[in-house]
Amino acid sequence: MLTNFPDIGRRSLKFKTVRQSRIDKYRKMYYRKEGNKLIIIYFHDDRLKSKLNPF
Repeated sequence: MLTNFPDIGRRSLKFKTVRQSRIDKYRKMYYRKEGNKLIIIYFHDDRLKSKLNPF
C-alpha cells in the first residue's frame, strides 16, 4: 500500500521531507521518498521515551 501511495503518511514535525506511518499499535516507521524509491530511515517504539525519537 505504501509503495502505491507514498504520500499517505503524516509529515514529521521536524523534517518536512520525512513521513511517518504506523506499523502496529506501538511502532512507527519513518521514511523518505526519493524519486520512485522509498528510503526507510527509522523505526520507533512508542513504549519508549519520546526523547529518543529524533523525528
